[in-house]
Amino acid sequence: MFFCTFEALAYHSRDKLTHLLMNIYLFNTNCVYFLLQAEAFHILVPITSREAEAPAALLKLEAVKKQCLQATTPEKGLEVFSEAASKMSSCPSSQKGGFLGRFKRGAMVPPFDDAVFAQDTVPGTPVGPVLTMFGAHLIWVKSISNA
Repeated sequence: MFFCTFEALAYHSRDKLTHLLMNIYLFNTNCVYFLLQAEAFHILVPITSREAEAPAALLKLEAVKKQCLQATTPEKGLEVFSEAASKMSSCPSSQKGGFLGRFKRGAMVPPFDDAVFAQDTVPGTPVGPVLTMFGAHLIWVKSISNA
């Protein structure tokens, strides 16, 4: 956090003061933005032709999402998710039940990143499906925290 006394700010003219305050705001906003990190799992269904394959892929992922949401606890939902990831996902992470590990905001492609770090994302629930250049993803956000 940046602290500045009034006396230090008094040395600047109004335009310079506005510029300084904007820089402080942007610096703090960017620090918080990039300090966030998540721990997540995902299922990747590749799509080579969006028009032909996207609807089928999205239906598969919606079915898995529904099964996860019907689980009695988040832990059982994650078990369902990991089992589906092992069977369905084309990502190498499928060998670990879709586990991606911890990653910082900005480390993934923008649509994936935006879904994981969205304001309404609730850890312990499935997010998506999300379309990226790699295909369709269903994401299980285990946790979101500051670095």
